[in-house]
Amino acid sequence: MRNRFVAKGSMTVFLAVLLLAVSGCTSNRNVSSETLTQVESTETESQYVPQEKAIITPIEPNEEFRVSDLSGMLKVKEEDDYSVTVILEFNYQLYGVEKSCWDVTSSYLIERGDAAYIFLTCHYENAYGRTYLYKVVDGQLEAADAVNMIFFEPFTNVDQLNMATTVNSIGTYEGHKTYRIENDKFVTDDEVYIFNTIGDESKSSLTVIKDLPAKIAGKETTLTPGTVIHPYGQDEDTFFFETDDGRMGQFQYEHIGQDKIDSYGYEYGIGGHSVNDYFEMVPYSG
Repeated sequence: MRNRFVAKGSMTVFLAVLLLAVSGCTSNRNVSSETLTQVESTETESQYVPQEKAIITPIEPNEEFRVSDLSGMLKVKEEDDYSVTVILEFNYQLYGVEKSCWDVTSSYLIERGDAAYIFLTCHYENAYGRTYLYKVVDGQLEAADAVNMIFFEPFTNVDQLNMATTVNSIGTYEGHKTYRIENDKFVTDDEVYIFNTIGDESKSSLTVIKDLPAKIAGKETTLTPGTVIHPYGQDEDTFFFETDDGRMGQFQYEHIGQDKIDSYGYEYGIGGHSVNDYFEMVPYSG
């Protein structure tokens, strides 16, 4: 299986830090409990009770897999150096998944109780892709759900799936959330996308060039010109950052009108002004 996602090899570190940020477990990062509380306060408290343990079996492309006495195959046909066609065959029926994607980076058979699912991720580029969930119903496959997120290995728990997508607001980042499979759907309680830059020695930074109202460690403050912050995560209207000494900060951002879109073509702003008015360089990509 080809692997064109250059960042995938470092995701062990990213996953460990992601779990720290959203669940409050300990690690060797010097992050205070107050920092974690500020991020967790934006999350929705889950009432979900984990279900019975699932049997998770990898599916190898173009090799037969079986569900009870039924056979299936994930057919991945390479069209050229940059695209494949993805088709699921199950019990002599064909199900088109993707006409063109870079690769299938994850594919599994999930059996939990009386239910059986096919889980697979079609990857395009960077953190772009789509993850599908098919359910076996009366000897056929039914499209149960799909999200515009990619999945990161390892797959050991259907109630803790590390998923990511590319997000744009105050720059371009790989934003992670934790999903689970519940009632045949991909479900998350996370409201905040946690960026993959956390704990990375080469993590992104933003340099302030205009006074910016913010909060650091829960206290109102102003980020003055020359201040350097490290993007940490975002939800729909709040951008989280980390200071050099490990404190969590945040400020509000917004979608702005067409007449205020900056010269780079992005429609995100702060206080009605382009984000480029507040930072020396905003790292957009794509």
